Amino acid sequence: MIQWIGLVPLFPLLGFLMLSLTQRTMSKSAAGLLGSLTIGLSFLVSRAIFFQAGDDQVTVTLFHWFSAGRMSVDFAFLVDHLSIMMILMVT
Repeated sequence: MIQWIGLVPLFPLLGFLMLSLTQRTMSKSAAGLLGSLTIGLSFLVSRAIFFQAGDDQVTVTLFHWFSAGRMSVDFAFLVDHLSIMMILMVT
């Protein structure tokens, strides 16, 4: 379940894109429902990660970003108790 940490920022981003692209055609109630649904899904994933987290910190690498010489930079999330609490507070 911790590998799903990438979905936490992805759901609101997809909601933003869908709302931006359909702002003229979507009704206000449908837009409100879509916005609330994407934030709610993000919160549910955050809550599931909270209950599955152990005592260790885990680094979840989503993809390799770039390399320069001996330096390698990955796009990753560090999941520990503090970051999970902050995710729950924000969502």
